[in-house]
Amino acid sequence: PEGAIPLLHARVSDIVGHYKAGIHIWDVLNEANAAAGFKNGEGAWIKRDGPSAVVKTALGWAREAGKGTNETFLYNDYVTGDDNVRLITELQKAKALPDAIGIQSHMHGGVWPVEEVWETVERFGHFGRPVHFTEVTVVSGPKPDGYNTDRPDGSWVSTPEGERTQADYLTRFYTLLFSNPAMRAITYWDFSDRDAWQGAPAGFVRKDMTPKPVYEKLMDLIHNQWWTRADGISGSNGAFNTRAFYGDYTITVTNGLGHKVTKSISLPYDAPVQAVVVTMP
Repeated sequence: PEGAIPLLHARVSDIVGHYKAGIHIWDVLNEANAAAGFKNGEGAWIKRDGPSAVVKTALGWAREAGKGTNETFLYNDYVTGDDNVRLITELQKAKALPDAIGIQSHMHGGVWPVEEVWETVERFGHFGRPVHFTEVTVVSGPKPDGYNTDRPDGSWVSTPEGERTQADYLTRFYTLLFSNPAMRAITYWDFSDRDAWQGAPAGFVRKDMTPKPVYEKLMDLIHNQWWTRADGISGSNGAFNTRAFYGDYTITVTNGLGHKVTKSISLPYDAPVQAVVVTMP
């Protein structure tokens, strides 16, 4: 530990200090629940002091290095059961919770039941911090063998049936997460099948960059179904009411004489009901 701690401190301080205000979401440390089993300096430190103490220290380094900026510092893990609940609970008691709680979900061996996805968000949303799904993988072809990070390129192929299944599942997965108030972000792990982790057909596009069905479905969700476009005629009081997703908007008002006024507004997450006043000339 004595050899690793100053090196880890320097790494966190140097990188956050250099890129702060340019990068706003940081996975400071991950997988502390399993790290004690690795024979390296970080594993020895966690084995000696415990996961929560190490996570608390690393988050403290990041916050010190990012002081003066509005950064988000995460703890991230693929363990989603009791061990991780215990770790986060200990951080809460120490008043050292991360700014957001990261959940890994690499589904190379099979997808999570959607009930499990929802229960996981609820379990960690209970701590009052936003939840991020930080590492998401869903494949579009049957797995040829077991866990293998050095699989020859091309041995795990995308299939038409696998692509349909991937698209259907990720449509439900994104919709479910989008609907939960505790959720704040989803990071998909491999955009393209080319050089994807484990050689898997995990991307939204194939190796030749042609889009899979999942690409089209998520484009429709994010840029159509979850994108507010509204128009109408104001009432006699000059008011027009509509519901809108959180986000940034451009409002254009045209009066009976054809005069136009355009105004930009922002509805950040948790924004209250707002009245936007546009004054015509």
